[in-house]
Amino acid sequence: MSPRLRRSLLAAAGTFAGFTLAWIAVGLGNSGDAFPQGAARQLLPLLLVGPGLGAFAGLRASSRLAVITLLALTLLSASFWLLVPDGWWAVGAPPMPGPR
Repeated sequence: MSPRLRRSLLAAAGTFAGFTLAWIAVGLGNSGDAFPQGAARQLLPLLLVGPGLGAFAGLRASSRLAVITLLALTLLSASFWLLVPDGWWAVGAPPMPGPR
C-alpha cells in the first residue's frame, strides 16, 4: 500500500471516529427529549471540531500504537452506529398515575 493511500485511509478513519465521539459527547450533554437541549447546545461545535481533530490524528499516525488505537476507535465507532438505536439520548415520559 502506498504511503499516500495509507495516510488518506487513516485520515478518513480518524474523521469517522472523531465525529462519532463528538456525537456521543453532544448526546450525553442533552438534558431532555428534544435534541439539542441544555448543555448539548454548547457542545454542538464539537461536531465540527471532532472530525477535524480525528483527520489530523489520522494523518499524523505513524507509530504502530497510534495506528492500532485509531483503528480500534474506528471499529468501536462503527459498532456504535450499528448497535445503538435511533434516539438513544431521548428519555421516555415517566409513568402517569391514574386509571388503567
